[in-house]
Order: sequence, then structure tokens, then C-alpha cells
Amino acid sequence: MANNEIIYAQLVDMSSPSAVFAEISHLSGLMAGIIDLQRLEMVFAKTCDLYTGKYPGYRACNTHYHDLRHTTDVFLSFARLLHGAHEEGVRLSSHEATMALISTLLHDTGYIQESSDCSGTGGKYTLTHVARSVSFLKGFLPRHGFSSEEVSLCESFVSGTCIRTTIADDDFPTRSAHLLGKMIGTADLLGQLADRIYLEKLLFLYREFREANMTGYSNEMDLLTSTISFYGLMKKRLADELSNVRKFMVTHFRTRWGIDRDLYREAIDRNLEYLQNLLDQHSSDYRDNLKREGLVQKLISIETCERINGQKTTYAP
Repeated sequence: MANNEIIYAQLVDMSSPSAVFAEISHLSGLMAGIIDLQRLEMVFAKTCDLYTGKYPGYRACNTHYHDLRHTTDVFLSFARLLHGAHEEGVRLSSHEATMALISTLLHDTGYIQESSDCSGTGGKYTLTHVARSVSFLKGFLPRHGFSSEEVSLCESFVSGTCIRTTIADDDFPTRSAHLLGKMIGTADLLGQLADRIYLEKLLFLYREFREANMTGYSNEMDLLTSTISFYGLMKKRLADELSNVRKFMVTHFRTRWGIDRDLYREAIDRNLEYLQNLLDQHSSDYRDNLKREGLVQKLISIETCERINGQKTTYAP
């Protein structure tokens, strides 16, 4: 396949956490081992346990937008930015870079319910998930050998993923950490917007919003329609608030894969183009035109179970 036909989803199997970690391990080698891979692998394994219901005291993740796939999307997106920056000669603290990678793994743990919390899903915590993620890491990291200073640094990184947050200099101990914080915020946006199943997953995001009683979306179509303007706002945030650190993606793809393009930008453009077509041509049958990875069928199965159990399902356009 010619380089101009390659899309980023073909380079690494994003449905496989182990494939994602293998790529990050490779990137660590390309960066002269600046990442503490042993500590990172430990946290990665425990994060996978957490999301799959194998971590003591917690239920398996039951939010289908903010799931393990989203976490690994952001994890790899950030590692790619880190590699691109390294290739451009940006020198970042090895220790801080490792803590930043660990923070991407923990940034949405606030959606995970404790074992005793059997009401609804983690979607009910949409509005408080950042604070809950910070609370989780404050318990998790010391238990696994991390210092109070490392916990504080990760708290700063995770807090910066809130899209309403200004990532200020005084939120971080060093200029290096401040830049890494902007890279994490960028990775969080790019990882989800570029996902090849982003549009399908938006239907599940609507369910999370609905459970959290968020206003502004009366049905799925409201959320799909607002996504166009949402990206306009996020594009401005990426350029201004996050200092356009997305530019490091081009350097990453050029030096790692010999592809002199930003494959994330291309993937986002494709998603938005398809979404606009969906809104223009298929507003009444949009679900029939969201076919990737059987996600709509999965959603219909969930809704069927809810109807059987007398729960409310709302999706009509």
C-alpha cells in the first residue's frame, strides 16, 4: 500500500491493548530509553485489570465511550507526541515523561465504580470523573510504590484533561511538566476524535451524558449535530490553549513510519466529513449508517435488555 493511502488505524491494532503497549515499548527504545518501561508496564497491567474487573474493590468498566479502548487511544496518542517532540530535539525530563504516560492510563479511572456501587453505570459520574480520577490515583499510586511528589505530579497532569481547565504554568513544578501537561490534553482530544469508531461511540457517549443528567442533549441526534461545533471549539483549544503541540505528530509519523503527514488530522477530517454527510443525508436512519465493529448492534442489545427490565431508552432523532 502506498504511503498516501495509509491511515493511522492500520499501523497498530487499536483493539488490542497488548499491541498498543508493544508499540509504546518500541517508541521508548527509539527515545533512548527515557521511559521507565518497567514501572509503566506495571501500571499498564493493573489498569487493564481495573477496566476488565480484575482489580480488587472495583467493578469492570461499564461505560462504552470512556472505556479501555479510549484509554489506550490516549496512551498511544501521547506517546507519539512525546516521540515527535524528542525527534525535534525537545528535551523533557525522563522522570516526568514516565509520570505523564502513567497519568494517561489513569486519567479516566473516575468512571469506574467501586464494588459496592451497583447503581447504574459509571456514566453517572461524567461531571465529576476528573476529581474522581484524581482521588483514585491518590490511593492507587502510593500502594504501588510511588512517592508523594509523583502523586502530586500525576494529579496535575490528570486535572489538566478537563476541557474547561486552563493549563497554567503554576499548575506544574517545571516548564517540562507544563509542556507535558499540554501534550496530555492534546492526546486526550486527538485520541478520541481520530478513533475510527468515534462516530459509533458517540451514541454511547450520549448514554453517559443522559445518565449524568447533563442538559443540552434530548437525544442522540442532538449530540451528533453538536459534534461539528464541538470540534470547532476543540480545534481552537488545540491551537491556542494547548499551544499547537499536535505539530509533533508529523515528525513522529515521518521518523517512525516514513509517512510525512499527520494521520490523526486526516482521521479526524474523515470522521467529520462522514458525520456531516450523515446529518445531511441520513438524519432519519443514521444508525443504519454507523456500521463499524458491530457497536450499533451492541447498543441495540443493551436497549433490548433495558426494555425487558423496564428501564427508559431514549434515542429517537
